[in-house]
Amino acid sequence: MPKLAGVNHLNAVRALEKHGFRIARQGKHIVMTDGTRIVTVPRHNPVNAITMANIVRDAEITNGWVKKGHSTLVDKYNVPFFQCGRAIGA
Repeated sequence: MPKLAGVNHLNAVRALEKHGFRIARQGKHIVMTDGTRIVTVPRHNPVNAITMANIVRDAEITNGWVKKGHSTLVDKYNVPFFQCGRAIGA
């Protein structure tokens, strides 16, 4: 199986902001919240694809959200990190 490409942490933050998350605090990691959920994005490049998949899972971003045109990460990275580990919404 080919190695999955990582994700730039700034792209991950932008995509989460489009989903309604805002930056709560920053340091070695960027902590984001939407009022009910809290996710942490490591501030290094690239963010491992499996780590990014776990962030998406924790943010409870569903396949429906990805398909409705908010696919910043999917378009740029051709979906592989959404297909590894656990399925979104599972």
